[in-house]
Amino acid sequence: MNTMTPQTLGKEMVTVLRPLVGDHTVNFMETGGTIVASSDPAWIGTYHSGAAEAAASRRVIRIRQDDLPPDSQKREGISLPVVKNGMVLGVVGIHGRPEDLEQYIRLVDACVELYLEQTLSSRQNQLVRHLRVDLLRRLLDDAAEAEDLAAAAREAGVEPQLPVRVMAIMPATNGEGRKHWFEQLTRLRNLLVSRTPVNERHDIAEVFDDMVMVCHHIQPGVDPVARSSEIHETLCRELNQPVSIGLGSECAEWRGAARAKREAIALARLADGKCLCIDSPEAEVTCLLQECLAQSASHLRVLEEKLRRGFGARHMARIMETIHAYCKADCSGGKAAADLGIHKNTMNYRMNKILALLGLENQNAFVREFFLRLLLLNHSSRK
Repeated sequence: MNTMTPQTLGKEMVTVLRPLVGDHTVNFMETGGTIVASSDPAWIGTYHSGAAEAAASRRVIRIRQDDLPPDSQKREGISLPVVKNGMVLGVVGIHGRPEDLEQYIRLVDACVELYLEQTLSSRQNQLVRHLRVDLLRRLLDDAAEAEDLAAAAREAGVEPQLPVRVMAIMPATNGEGRKHWFEQLTRLRNLLVSRTPVNERHDIAEVFDDMVMVCHHIQPGVDPVARSSEIHETLCRELNQPVSIGLGSECAEWRGAARAKREAIALARLADGKCLCIDSPEAEVTCLLQECLAQSASHLRVLEEKLRRGFGARHMARIMETIHAYCKADCSGGKAAADLGIHKNTMNYRMNKILALLGLENQNAFVREFFLRLLLLNHSSRK
């Protein structure tokens, strides 16, 4: 990721330099003298002895027509070695009388230097970001070894500190496609490290799959719920739209980070523009349900299919709305009926049929509610 082939570098160099040298042909040669890119494709693949000499001597080589044999297929021109950090990366060649090309040497040198500085800096930033994402992935992996984590942290230039809280962050809405979603996540990540207490030296905040994941060291004495609320307010204000945050359990050692990641992701997906913390009993139960959901997804799809066959596919939205109202009302049919604006008898009929189709009619209240809530979670996660 931090290297560039002569062909790729050559194509980019020719594209950058071509407008600067008028009608003159621009070539780029690898250090052995072979032309790998040119504004005139006919020259690609041919050997250029002047370029090989320029690369070896690290100085500008000027070739005049008088120096060439009468039947030579070569052209007069100049060859300028491209050197960065003591390494010869290739040679730029320009066709024409050397006397006419002298005016371009300083301009080409300056342009090449600026281009390399920007390009290599960009690639270095990409490499660092890649290493940080890899480190984050390792930290959030149950199987990560301490020695591997230490080595990955050194490569990424990070000094992670324990304890940490894992946060999952995402925009609350996405109405403009995958590209816009990724742009929003990138902006969220940049705001985190520039406008909040997240510190890139000790913390890691990177775009991770379809959200921003953060391993944030919270110092002793700092309330993690208050800190996450502070971050939430800042991001909503700066992004000018609702942001969903899930905060997982505190990790005193890295082996707990994978569990905290699952908690944070589950809460972020349910947050709907708010900040949900695992510290609340309600959030803890929600995460437990999510864990059960992950283990029971295939069984729950079978249950949902029973409802679809029993009520008909076109009525499924109404049936799921009924189940949602029933659970929200603490399994009170009367309150759920009032919330839905339907008669109590209608509500009872629907729920009795739902429970019968699911095979729950003879189960106790706890089991009924448990499976109904899992069914709702499974349905919402597949929308």
